[in-house]
Amino acid sequence: MSTQQNLLCVDDESGILSSLMRALRHERFNVLTASNSGEALKLLSENEIQVILIDQHMPDIDGLNLIKKIKVQYPFTVAVILSGLVDLEYILAAINRGDVQRFLAKPWNNEELKTVLRQCFHHFDLVHSNRQLSDLVDQQKKQLENLTVLLEGQG
Repeated sequence: MSTQQNLLCVDDESGILSSLMRALRHERFNVLTASNSGEALKLLSENEIQVILIDQHMPDIDGLNLIKKIKVQYPFTVAVILSGLVDLEYILAAINRGDVQRFLAKPWNNEELKTVLRQCFHHFDLVHSNRQLSDLVDQQKKQLENLTVLLEGQG
């Protein structure tokens, strides 16, 4: 559905961002990077971003809190957490709440990373299509109600 697909990778380690860029260089989506929450929020305000890949442990904010902040303004953005340290209960709670779509462990497998991100873009497109269809149904219901009122007025 989306014409231009954009991924935002957020990690405070430049080496991780470089590795992600290398791993994803042949993908069909654009990859933007940010090394902190301020940069991430700025990029989100300037670009249409469908998927975000965020490191869980950063100096200025943890990944899940950044996702919560992002979801306030961009509720349909699909989020993936990337972390070397696994607090399984914390991550599962975030997934169950719907804050996070997926979790990837560091070090990641490049093929798994690509597959997960493709699935996330597909998920975004499905949700977007569903919202469009729902809006269309609502419009058609209103038109039908208006026509019904007109017909009843003539009868």
